[in-house]
Amino acid sequence: MRDRLKSAGRSRPAFLLSQWHLHPAMSIITFIVMTILIAHLALAQLLMLGLLLVVGLKCCEDHRFLMMMNRMRWLFVSIMLIYAYTIPGEYLPHWPFEFAPTYEGLQQGINQIVRISLVLAAIAILMATSTREVMMVGIYCCLRPLRLLNLSPERFTARLYLTLQYIDEAKSTGGISEEKSKWYQLLNDKINGDPAFLPHEFIVFDIPRLGPLDYCCMVFSFILLRLYL
Repeated sequence: MRDRLKSAGRSRPAFLLSQWHLHPAMSIITFIVMTILIAHLALAQLLMLGLLLVVGLKCCEDHRFLMMMNRMRWLFVSIMLIYAYTIPGEYLPHWPFEFAPTYEGLQQGINQIVRISLVLAAIAILMATSTREVMMVGIYCCLRPLRLLNLSPERFTARLYLTLQYIDEAKSTGGISEEKSKWYQLLNDKINGDPAFLPHEFIVFDIPRLGPLDYCCMVFSFILLRLYL
């Protein structure tokens, strides 16, 4: 099944997905379902899910998750302090200050940090196992029902793809040491330039059919949603 996304620019080759992999749209739906379920799981279930995600991160051999966690460290500290000192409950004994944290606050703070970490791990796995073209195919397939509302998923996907592409080109053109305003200006010129002077481009994605693995994943996700929601 082939859908053509038309926009301004140069001609690009089609991207062919392997039929043995999980469908791109199903990967995105699985991530969404996992994110919804994470908010309803107990701590023991979160830790079991964390072990599975750790195995996935190990198989991907990608360090993006560690970078995300490093950037989120101050958010985690803020979450722990806010929950520990604002949730009512039993105060920690033998605290050197009168303003002591509570057991319930610490427990809920840890739960929230674990949930955010699991979502970040799922994002890292999704990004490590999917190229930009694969992500665009998944987003396009998820947005196709919007045609019933007279909206164009082709136009949105093409613009998103070209925006990401222009960001990479503008950054590489401006250089790492250049100011952000320079590559932002280059990106703005690309997007808002006169269409009459822009070359023609066809973005073509080869969309695979749903396989047995996709249907099994769909049924399993539906069962989990029925159990926990």
